[in-house]
Order: sequence, then C-alpha cells, then structure tokens
Amino acid sequence: MKFFDDKFLSGELSEDEFNDRIQRYNNQIQLILKEANYKIKLLMETISLHDAKILEIKSYDKKVEFQILIGDNQTGRATLFLTFHTSRDIKFLRLAFPFEIISYELDCDNEYKLSFMSETFQEIEIFFQDISILLE
Repeated sequence: MKFFDDKFLSGELSEDEFNDRIQRYNNQIQLILKEANYKIKLLMETISLHDAKILEIKSYDKKVEFQILIGDNQTGRATLFLTFHTSRDIKFLRLAFPFEIISYELDCDNEYKLSFMSETFQEIEIFFQDISILLE
C-alpha cells in the first residue's frame, strides 16, 4: 500500500507525514474518479469497506470474486459481492478468513489496483480493468 500502510496505521508517522499522506491520497483519488466509470465511482464514493470482513475469495476465468460483509450494528449489515475482471492470474495463499479490512486504497496506472490491509497488517492487492458489484 502506498499511503495507508502499517506505519500509517500503527502511528509511526509524524503528524505532518500522517496528514500529508491523507492529502496526497485525496488528491490521487479525485484524479482517478474523474476518469473512472460509474461502478468504480459507486464503490469508492458510496460503499465503505472500512471494518468490513472479506469472507471468501474465489478465482475463475480471469475473474476474482470477493464476498464481503459490510456495515455495522448501527446501520445494519449486508453482503457485498465484488467481481474483479482481471488479465492477471491471481493467487491468495495463506489468507485467514474472515479478513478484516482496516484500510484500503485505490490506485490506477494503466489498470486499477485496489489494496486492502488487515488488522494483522496482511495485505491483498488486486489489479483489474473492470468490476461488477452486487449487494444483498
């Protein structure tokens, strides 16, 4: 992760560096969203993945499906299915489920990259060209 890594999350940064990373990420995400399709905008602007739990990951035919439990006790919970359309072979070895997301970030350089960080500082990166979203 470029911005919200283990140093950011564990409080190892100075206040200035902490605030600088937030500002740089906000600038980056605004640039990405200007060019993004409506599904990427929907994911990043209206769905919060903070404290969500990845329950399962399935990989098939250049697609990777994440089953994620989102929400909380106040707003209610829902199951989110994110299917990433990718040209890469993806392998998620030795992941412990549920994988609680404590931070995530979107990047784009010829293809999108969505990175997740767990409470144990385990990181998942998924590179993709498009995404399908289903909320149950």
